[in-house]
Amino acid sequence: MSKDPITQARVKELFDYRDDGNLIWRKDHKMNNHHTNHFKKGQTVGAVHSDGIVLKVSIDKKQYLVKRLIWLWHKGNPIPHMVLQSDDDKRNNRIENLYAGKARQAIKAKSKPVIINDPMDLFIYRPANVR
Repeated sequence: MSKDPITQARVKELFDYRDDGNLIWRKDHKMNNHHTNHFKKGQTVGAVHSDGIVLKVSIDKKQYLVKRLIWLWHKGNPIPHMVLQSDDDKRNNRIENLYAGKARQAIKAKSKPVIINDPMDLFIYRPANVR
């Protein structure tokens, strides 16, 4: 299990969960960092990572995968080291689609080859011929 500094209370203070698997900002939010970002109440949380799949958001100067925050929003701490999507759709973050997994499960998942290099998950390479 990873040790995330963010709490369920903090996530629920910042976000609401929608049944479509998205988090939305509960109120206007301004980030004071090298980028000036403003988020409006009701706006969907997360930006698509450079791999075109993973949604991330920065909170209190730390980046999080949106799927991990959704897990935390529903289930509380601790967040499992690996949070996976059961249907292998990396954008489907509905809570009923998320499960605590292991690296071996992620490697055996059916999908096209993908490399995820993310500080919140292990490095994963899934060759297309591994089922």
